[in-house]
Amino acid sequence: MQFYKKKKINSLVCLLIRSGKVKDDFKIKSFFNNPEYDFLLKKCKTNLVKLIDSIDKESNMYVLNTLLRVFVLFLEDNSVHILNDGIICSDFFRNFVLKENDIFFIKLNIFLFLIFFKKKKSSCSFKSIFKSVYGSLKSFNLKIKIIL
Repeated sequence: MQFYKKKKINSLVCLLIRSGKVKDDFKIKSFFNNPEYDFLLKKCKTNLVKLIDSIDKESNMYVLNTLLRVFVLFLEDNSVHILNDGIICSDFFRNFVLKENDIFFIKLNIFLFLIFFKKKKSSCSFKSIFKSVYGSLKSFNLKIKIIL
Protein backbone atom coordinates (compact mmCIF):
# COMPACT_ATOMS: atom_id res chain seq x y z
CA MET A 1 0.00 0.00 0.00
CA GLN A 2 1.46 3.33 -1.02
CA PHE A 3 2.04 6.18 1.38
CA TYR A 4 -0.39 8.61 -0.25
CA LYS A 5 -3.12 5.99 0.10
CA LYS A 6 -2.45 5.73 3.83
CA LYS A 7 -2.97 9.47 4.23
CA LYS A 8 -6.21 9.27 2.28
CA ILE A 9 -7.43 6.36 4.37
CA ASN A 10 -6.93 8.20 7.66
CA SER A 11 -8.66 11.29 6.28
CA LEU A 12 -11.51 9.19 4.97
CA VAL A 13 -11.98 7.48 8.32
CA CYS A 14 -12.35 10.88 9.97
CA LEU A 15 -14.79 12.07 7.34
CA LEU A 16 -16.94 8.94 7.46
CA ILE A 17 -17.26 8.95 11.24
CA ARG A 18 -17.90 12.67 11.45
CA SER A 19 -20.51 12.67 8.71
CA GLY A 20 -22.33 9.62 10.08
CA LYS A 21 -22.27 8.02 6.64
CA VAL A 22 -21.03 4.69 7.95
CA LYS A 23 -23.96 2.33 8.45
CA ASP A 24 -22.79 -0.87 6.82
CA ASP A 25 -20.04 -2.23 4.57
CA PHE A 26 -22.07 -1.70 1.40
CA LYS A 27 -22.50 2.01 2.09
CA ILE A 28 -18.80 2.37 2.83
CA LYS A 29 -17.93 0.80 -0.53
CA SER A 30 -20.49 3.01 -2.28
CA PHE A 31 -18.95 6.06 -0.66
CA PHE A 32 -15.51 5.13 -1.99
CA ASN A 33 -16.93 5.16 -5.52
CA ASN A 34 -18.42 8.62 -5.08
CA PRO A 35 -17.11 11.05 -7.76
CA GLU A 36 -16.80 13.69 -5.04
CA TYR A 37 -14.42 11.45 -3.08
CA ASP A 38 -11.28 13.57 -3.57
CA PHE A 39 -13.16 16.81 -2.94
CA LEU A 40 -14.58 15.46 0.32
CA LEU A 41 -11.14 14.30 1.44
CA LYS A 42 -9.72 17.79 0.92
CA LYS A 43 -12.50 19.22 3.08
CA CYS A 44 -11.73 16.81 5.90
CA LYS A 45 -9.09 18.48 8.09
CA THR A 46 -9.63 16.62 11.35
CA ASN A 47 -6.72 14.51 12.51
CA LEU A 48 -7.67 10.92 13.38
CA VAL A 49 -6.18 11.02 16.88
CA LYS A 50 -7.85 14.35 17.71
CA LEU A 51 -11.14 12.97 16.48
CA ILE A 52 -10.82 9.91 18.70
CA ASP A 53 -10.02 12.14 21.69
CA SER A 54 -13.20 14.13 21.13
CA ILE A 55 -15.56 11.15 21.05
CA ASP A 56 -17.62 10.41 24.14
CA LYS A 57 -17.41 7.11 25.99
CA GLU A 58 -20.87 5.91 24.95
CA SER A 59 -20.00 5.82 21.26
CA ASN A 60 -16.67 3.99 21.60
CA MET A 61 -17.79 0.63 20.20
CA TYR A 62 -19.44 2.32 17.22
CA VAL A 63 -16.24 4.20 16.47
CA LEU A 64 -14.09 1.10 16.85
CA ASN A 65 -16.40 -0.76 14.52
CA THR A 66 -16.17 2.04 11.97
CA LEU A 67 -12.38 2.21 12.14
CA LEU A 68 -12.06 -1.54 11.77
CA ARG A 69 -14.49 -1.70 8.87
CA VAL A 70 -12.82 1.06 6.91
CA PHE A 71 -9.42 -0.43 7.70
CA VAL A 72 -10.20 -3.93 6.46
CA LEU A 73 -12.23 -2.80 3.45
CA PHE A 74 -9.08 -1.22 2.04
CA LEU A 75 -7.09 -4.41 2.55
CA GLU A 76 -9.66 -7.11 1.96
CA ASP A 77 -9.73 -9.75 -0.76
CA ASN A 78 -13.49 -10.25 -0.35
CA SER A 79 -12.96 -12.90 2.32
CA VAL A 80 -12.57 -10.59 5.30
CA HIS A 81 -14.97 -10.94 8.21
CA ILE A 82 -15.56 -8.76 11.24
CA LEU A 83 -17.23 -9.97 14.41
CA ASN A 84 -20.35 -8.14 15.56
CA ASP A 85 -18.61 -6.66 18.58
CA GLY A 86 -15.97 -4.96 16.45
CA ILE A 87 -13.06 -7.33 17.05
CA ILE A 88 -11.01 -8.23 13.98
CA CYS A 89 -11.49 -11.88 13.09
CA SER A 90 -8.23 -13.78 13.23
CA ASP A 91 -9.10 -15.38 9.87
CA PHE A 92 -8.41 -12.05 8.21
CA PHE A 93 -4.77 -12.02 9.30
CA ARG A 94 -4.33 -15.72 8.68
CA ASN A 95 -5.56 -15.46 5.09
CA PHE A 96 -4.19 -12.05 4.15
CA VAL A 97 -0.75 -11.98 2.54
CA LEU A 98 1.06 -9.08 4.13
CA LYS A 99 3.46 -6.91 2.20
CA GLU A 100 6.21 -4.98 3.92
CA ASN A 101 4.47 -1.60 3.61
CA ASP A 102 1.19 -2.98 4.92
CA ILE A 103 2.76 -4.09 8.21
CA PHE A 104 3.50 -0.49 9.18
CA PHE A 105 -0.07 0.51 8.41
CA ILE A 106 -1.49 -2.34 10.51
CA LYS A 107 0.75 -1.44 13.46
CA LEU A 108 -0.28 2.20 13.22
CA ASN A 109 -3.98 1.42 13.24
CA ILE A 110 -3.76 -1.06 16.11
CA PHE A 111 -1.80 1.52 18.07
CA LEU A 112 -4.57 4.07 17.52
CA PHE A 113 -7.23 1.57 18.59
CA LEU A 114 -5.36 0.88 21.82
CA ILE A 115 -4.82 4.57 22.53
CA PHE A 116 -8.54 5.09 22.11
CA PHE A 117 -9.48 2.39 24.61
CA LYS A 118 -6.83 3.48 27.11
CA LYS A 119 -7.88 7.14 27.07
CA LYS A 120 -11.59 6.48 27.20
CA LYS A 121 -11.29 3.81 29.91
CA SER A 122 -13.84 1.82 28.04
CA SER A 123 -16.24 -0.53 29.77
CA CYS A 124 -15.27 -3.03 27.07
CA SER A 125 -12.56 -5.48 28.02
CA PHE A 126 -9.30 -3.86 26.95
CA LYS A 127 -7.43 -7.12 27.51
CA SER A 128 -9.80 -9.13 25.33
CA ILE A 129 -9.48 -6.65 22.47
CA PHE A 130 -5.69 -6.56 22.75
CA LYS A 131 -5.53 -10.35 23.02
CA SER A 132 -7.69 -10.82 19.93
CA VAL A 133 -5.74 -8.40 17.76
CA TYR A 134 -2.30 -9.34 19.05
CA GLY A 135 -3.11 -13.05 18.90
CA SER A 136 -4.02 -12.72 15.23
CA LEU A 137 -0.80 -10.89 14.46
CA LYS A 138 1.31 -13.47 16.32
CA SER A 139 0.63 -15.93 13.51
CA PHE A 140 2.80 -13.66 11.36
CA ASN A 141 5.51 -13.42 14.03
CA LEU A 142 5.09 -9.65 14.15
CA LYS A 143 6.63 -8.02 17.20
CA ILE A 144 4.51 -5.09 18.31
CA LYS A 145 5.79 -3.04 21.24
CA ILE A 146 3.19 -0.68 22.66
CA ILE A 147 3.59 1.40 25.81
CA LEU A 148 0.34 1.13 27.75
